[in-house]
Amino acid sequence: MEKTIFHICNPATLEPTGFRNIVSMAELESSKEAICAAYVINVHLNWAGRKLSSNYGFDIANFIRTKIKSLSPVIFYSPIQVKYFERKSESQIKYKILFGRGSAFIEVPFKESELNKIVGDIKPLSKAALHDVVTMLCNLKGVVIDKLNHDLKFDADVDKVISMVSPYLSGEQKKLISIEMFVLEIKERIKSNDEKGFLNEKLKFIALCNQELTEKGKENKLKNRAKHRILFLDDLTEEIAKAKKYLGEDFIVEATTSGEKAISVLKKDLKNEIVAVIADWRLFTNEKQNYWQAFQGYDVLDFASMNGIRSLFALTSQADFVVHQLRNLMGIRFSLFKKENLNSEGQWMVFADVLYEACIDAIHAKAAILDDFPIWKKIWTEKRIPQLTLRDQYIELWNSIDRDSELNLIDRKVNEMWNYLLNSKDPYLIGQEVFKDYGISHKNLRLNKILVLRRVWFGLWFRYMPQGRINADSIRELAHLVYSKLFGSPGDGSITQRTFNLCIHLDKVKKEYMFPEEIEWLIRKDLFTDDTSV
Repeated sequence: MEKTIFHICNPATLEPTGFRNIVSMAELESSKEAICAAYVINVHLNWAGRKLSSNYGFDIANFIRTKIKSLSPVIFYSPIQVKYFERKSESQIKYKILFGRGSAFIEVPFKESELNKIVGDIKPLSKAALHDVVTMLCNLKGVVIDKLNHDLKFDADVDKVISMVSPYLSGEQKKLISIEMFVLEIKERIKSNDEKGFLNEKLKFIALCNQELTEKGKENKLKNRAKHRILFLDDLTEEIAKAKKYLGEDFIVEATTSGEKAISVLKKDLKNEIVAVIADWRLFTNEKQNYWQAFQGYDVLDFASMNGIRSLFALTSQADFVVHQLRNLMGIRFSLFKKENLNSEGQWMVFADVLYEACIDAIHAKAAILDDFPIWKKIWTEKRIPQLTLRDQYIELWNSIDRDSELNLIDRKVNEMWNYLLNSKDPYLIGQEVFKDYGISHKNLRLNKILVLRRVWFGLWFRYMPQGRINADSIRELAHLVYSKLFGSPGDGSITQRTFNLCIHLDKVKKEYMFPEEIEWLIRKDLFTDDTSV
């Protein structure tokens, strides 16, 4: 498919063949992005009176990623060498998009064939990669804390490090965290050669940043929110004790000293209730730490990445380059935390907050399984549920402190319907008063109804599925059978619409289009195995 090329340029620029010039923010906002597109951006835009030296093209690229949420490739061009913008990225976050996936740079002058080659070769982002890039561009707290953690050392140039952090902070935010007072304090510690005092001041400041650098109106503390289930792996029992002490109030902590046991726990977690895994990098079988366990922490992270939707963390005292090299070889993403940075209560508080946000990210990723369906992201305005999509309702359900009781009610209603279908002479559910409210008092009734009917639909589908791979005719026949069991005799075109409203593709009823809790229910009913094919 040929790409649509949006040329982000200054007014009066000659429109290249095959390109569509966009010369203002209003035009960019009103343009409809093609399915297969690319943005070619002049770094030096003069839109709305901007100076050419402001490199406004990078601001526009950030807008395309963070606001339009475009997956399309972005190609920058400028007569200035790319090294200049790389240096600018050290102090201004907007330039970091240059390093994100889906971005490229070409220096002016260039041949048309060179640009066409880049446009043809560069691939669009996946949804996961877009999320990663947007996080890099928008995660203020993460950027500030990361820079302080890694760059602010006892022998570092304090002013230089703070100058790298300052561009990410507004004047109000600088007041909130009293950054000027902090600089004076740590300089005094360095002057008096008080390294321990320097470290304490640094950790207190990081904890303050963690608390205050939040979105407006967002709660700073961990109270009144769901306890997510996490798996903590370390070969030292004292490290597990610390994890339970500092994380136990905010998370349900499952812990083990064995890599093999950790993998066993993950195998049994068919519902994907464990949404984060924290693993010690190197695991030993004895106190002298010379005999390695059969499965190392990175083996567990690798298994977790391929069996569920989870956020992954590695705890290690190993040199960074060792971990990064192995991470690249494995091809998986995980966050790295140094063990020496997890000693005090303040350090664990920072880690707990990062961990909680990672759990939220994992649940968002799970909700994205059904993003292909418009109804999943449609905004409903029902009574007591203003402006809430089904996707948001599902995320809210999993983040609710009442999650377990609500999911148990859904499970109970599914089983009640399933048993009725198997045992009743009446072949379908439509008109049965006992099922109309689905026995669920939760405010998200529409979501619960869909979750219940989806599971019953899958149950009937796999119960009556012919052995082996089925063709289009078999799919239609099976769809009619399932429909009649659930809703009665289908009318013209009603099956496709009904299944689409349940966020089900008839020709793609497989693992990728089911939630983990749905798969677990089917396995429990002996209706589904991983080798089932459609």
